[in-house]
Amino acid sequence: MVRFARQSRLRSFAQRLRARRRVLFSASSPVSVLCLRPLLEALARDPRIDLFFTGEYRGRDDEAELLACAALSRVNVLGENEAKALRGDLYLCPDNSRAGKRCHCRVLTFHGVSFKGRSLVERARWFHRVFLVGPYQRRRLVELGVFPEGDARLLDIGMPKLDGLARGAVDRGAARREAGAGPGETCVLYAPTWGEHSSLVTMGEALLAELSARGDVKVLIKLHDHHVNPERSAVDWAERLRGQGLPNVVLHQGPDVVPALAAADVLISDASSVTQEFCLLDRPILFADVPELFASERYQDTLDLETWGRRIGITFRAPEEVHAALERSLRAPGEFSALRRQAAADVFYHPGEATRRGVLALYRALRLSAPPLPA
Repeated sequence: MVRFARQSRLRSFAQRLRARRRVLFSASSPVSVLCLRPLLEALARDPRIDLFFTGEYRGRDDEAELLACAALSRVNVLGENEAKALRGDLYLCPDNSRAGKRCHCRVLTFHGVSFKGRSLVERARWFHRVFLVGPYQRRRLVELGVFPEGDARLLDIGMPKLDGLARGAVDRGAARREAGAGPGETCVLYAPTWGEHSSLVTMGEALLAELSARGDVKVLIKLHDHHVNPERSAVDWAERLRGQGLPNVVLHQGPDVVPALAAADVLISDASSVTQEFCLLDRPILFADVPELFASERYQDTLDLETWGRRIGITFRAPEEVHAALERSLRAPGEFSALRRQAAADVFYHPGEATRRGVLALYRALRLSAPPLPA
């Protein structure tokens, strides 16, 4: 009788291992979906896995827009209550949402690493696995008391969405043509962070007017997802900037910043995570000063200006000062090269290989053999 019960349990366990796995993922912005896309593409190809999605962007009617960023087929869309009730095998989340509370394994990823540090919060402890972007993030999570040193939940993965950029696989020529930058023309990418104290709000229009007046640069603007979300912004910044009709200034189309990074010769930002990502290319970075953002209560406990912060580039404080900063960076593009390379090595764990590591970690969590993956 005991042997029969043991055999029954073993058969039941084997049946569960053979059963299709349910993977739930969530997102609240296009960039969050783009960060998950390299991992989701691998899961979507596996007939043993069913994908479920839940999320909200510009209201629930825009779930289709979010999914379009991933260009995935065979995805089941769930409402918030349905997602919370789903008994899934794995929950994949880039923004600390707790939709997958009934999933067996909960995995947290990140949409970027900014020195604002807002994503490094205690809610991360709710997850069973935390896919770290790199050593810097690990140190900060320990320093802020979110996780103890050596916590097994912290896994070194990297950032899958940047693999192609790190390997040089993004067609820079095509990206520059898309931006309208001619041969030999300097392409300047302006990618401000989000918030009421963002440089876009405090000096953005004046800054763009200064750059447009130069006539010797092509300016490409990459707005934050929230800048074009009426639920988060009272101003439709895309429409507002298009309405100014500034020569040599264009808006980057689509939510994926990677082609814009590839196209750019110089990046202008304030406190966005794209400044860390641009370090992978070792090209000049300019920082529009945002003292009110740094003084705000929102970031007072997590802001880190000491490790890398704005040390990797030139800071200017007023729109008219951008000319001197830009000319200095073009005359000596290697001025901050050593710091940029050090920052990239610290922020990103073995860039170019993150997708493979992430997919293997997900299959281990799902207790499935991983399919063959590209080297």
